[in-house]
Amino acid sequence: MNAKTRIPTKYQKMNLNENDGSTIAKGPMAKENTKKVNETEIANRVARMAQDAVGVSDTTIAAKQAEAFRMYMRKPLPGDEKIVGRSKYISNVIQRSVDLSVGTVGRVFDTQREPVSFQPNTGSPQDVALAKQMTEVVNFILRQKNKHFGFLESWLKNGFMSGLGVVTVKLVSKVKEGLPETRKGLTDEALAQLNAEVDAGKLSIVKGSLTDYYDAPMPRLPPGAPPQLGMLAQTLMPKVRDIQVRKKTKLVDIVIDDLAPEDFIISRDAKFDRQSGGIKSTIIGHKRVCTRSELIALGHDAAKVNELPLAEDDKSELALERSAVTDYDQGITGSDKVQVYEVYTEMEIDGEQQRNYRITLGGDLESAPVYLSHTEVTHFYPYAAFCPYPVPNTLFGQGVADRIGQEHSYISKSQRFVFDDLAQSANPMKVINPNVTNVDDALNMYPGAVIRSDDPTAGISWVQRQFTGGNSMGVIDKVSSDLEMSVGVGPNMMALNPSDMAETATAASQRVNQSQTFMESICRGFAEQGYSYLVKLIVDALVSNPEDAQLFIQRLTDQYQQIQIDQWDPNMDVSANVAFGVMNKDFQAAAISQIINYQMQAKQAGMRFVTDENIHASMAAFVENSGVGNAAMFFTDPTLLPPAPPPQPAPDPNAAVIEQMKIQGQIDLQIAQQKNDYESRKMIVEYDFKRDAMAQDKYIAEAEIRAKYGAQVDIARINAEQAATRNDVDIAMAQMDQQKEAMNQLAQIKMAEQQPQQAPEMPEQMPMEQTSMPYDVRYKTNYSSSKEPNITK
Repeated sequence: MNAKTRIPTKYQKMNLNENDGSTIAKGPMAKENTKKVNETEIANRVARMAQDAVGVSDTTIAAKQAEAFRMYMRKPLPGDEKIVGRSKYISNVIQRSVDLSVGTVGRVFDTQREPVSFQPNTGSPQDVALAKQMTEVVNFILRQKNKHFGFLESWLKNGFMSGLGVVTVKLVSKVKEGLPETRKGLTDEALAQLNAEVDAGKLSIVKGSLTDYYDAPMPRLPPGAPPQLGMLAQTLMPKVRDIQVRKKTKLVDIVIDDLAPEDFIISRDAKFDRQSGGIKSTIIGHKRVCTRSELIALGHDAAKVNELPLAEDDKSELALERSAVTDYDQGITGSDKVQVYEVYTEMEIDGEQQRNYRITLGGDLESAPVYLSHTEVTHFYPYAAFCPYPVPNTLFGQGVADRIGQEHSYISKSQRFVFDDLAQSANPMKVINPNVTNVDDALNMYPGAVIRSDDPTAGISWVQRQFTGGNSMGVIDKVSSDLEMSVGVGPNMMALNPSDMAETATAASQRVNQSQTFMESICRGFAEQGYSYLVKLIVDALVSNPEDAQLFIQRLTDQYQQIQIDQWDPNMDVSANVAFGVMNKDFQAAAISQIINYQMQAKQAGMRFVTDENIHASMAAFVENSGVGNAAMFFTDPTLLPPAPPPQPAPDPNAAVIEQMKIQGQIDLQIAQQKNDYESRKMIVEYDFKRDAMAQDKYIAEAEIRAKYGAQVDIARINAEQAATRNDVDIAMAQMDQQKEAMNQLAQIKMAEQQPQQAPEMPEQMPMEQTSMPYDVRYKTNYSSSKEPNITK
């Protein structure tokens, strides 16, 4: 059998190597530009703009950021290298202020169950549902997919340290391949199915040959089968193959990454956009280091990528200070890594109108920048900035070091004087007489040391110096106590006792409230600018990649219906749910508790302006303020509960009397029924006796006649007829007794259910009048009559 004629045509598109059957790996290609552009012109234009941008050239801003980093790391002050034999103490006021500020702002944002919420543009059900869905998805990305406080900490710390913190948002779509697995015994039909999975992107071929086929194993023949049957079965067995494959899974993720300040590229005219919360600038972007294979996998021209020079360590001042933590090893040199610049700007390309583009350049911007690609993007450039102490009309504000850098230097130097003075007081200068004392012994003094001297006093005297460093401590404390008024945090905010600050309770409270107000203003600026814009960047990343976003949202929400990604609007009203005032949790808890008390009082008074939803919102705020967990763990949202049953009608005041009358009527009816039953049974019994007497009289008369005339009387037949008649009467009486007993039990049950407390006593059953002998007596004794002889039953 010819193997090639059995291979499906579709399978031949797998690009199998005819030698070893392996597939040829091809990376995903980027979208090619349909129109030829002047790449050199674009590269030069962008390079000229970037060369003057902060982050590429050495500017005052870059130098200021490097100095702030040194202060935070408690590096020596300028000129300390010349100090010998004196203290080189560095104060920790900047380090402490930065860390406290990061913790304070981070707690305000991270204690929220939903950091952000979207408001619908209109009141239509579609917009309301869309805003709810956006809130769910974005909060999941912020809190679960990305460690919320993780990126907040770096973002805030860069901002408080250097005056500018930046994060970027990107949608990452990649295919993950599993371990190789071999599919054995594939027939032509199975091969076609495997080809369909390859075309669908679910599999990739690792190894397999079109010509390396073999006969499928022949099934076991039944015992006693002729050899001809085995030969025939062997000719009918199909040809099969073994193919090694890898399963492929597409993963979509939204990544929030913080940028190092020295890698951020921004023009000097940059400022905050008060409408969107983003950045207005001529050019914005960042530089990064990646391998050549990564760039080729992204679809860039391999020839251009291979021409890029190897990346070198960043020589900027801040980069060098940061790399000092790792012994000045940035991990760049000596590998196949290159420098890449991603720049966002609005410009004209080949005479078209100005549009927003992302332009990727490689190499050295100053000498020979290499154009790699350009892509049209939205006006939401993926960079969200934070400046704790902004300067109006510019993006570049102040950090903690800019505000208290002078105090940092002054406290460090003053503290050095105190330490040096203390050292001199504890170890004063010595004066010796070399004529009577061995100088070597005097220079090597320690407790218990032996000094050789001709003078009984050892020829040594000390120049006592009075300790004056205590006078400086008050000045240092005063300078330190005023720092929180400049940065919003400090030791006085943690003081629980007003006497710690030698102030009255009112003054201490006012001081703390002023510092908290300062931090709240920072939180408000962060919420309305950087944080809100970060949320818009997440929405824009989903809108710009609808297919990947569809896959991402379906896996998140388990919703398999079609989701209209194109209806997501980044400009939809978004608000950051910041619990301002959360820094004073005790006050917040007391205020919320008081609100709950007022709501409960109004609810009990029947006032309609307080609803269950209002009370639930207050209780949820109390839980969030306490930080013990999600409010849904303790209180259920009343909107999620099923509707309450309709209210029961008001009880009738005469219901008890009516019910008593009903019960009495039933009792009277039962007594009357018993009387009727008694009379009926009495009549039946009397009629029974009369009929028996008549039958006996009849048969006795007949017997007398027959005896008189010699006839025989059938006494047995007479007895049987009488017995049958009596049995009918007894059965009827037994049935009546059973009905009577059932009615008595039913009446007792009803009375017990209706009045369990005071059930009326049932009247005693009226005794039946004994008009005849009991059942067991009548049928066992002799019955006599004046007109009839004794007849034994």
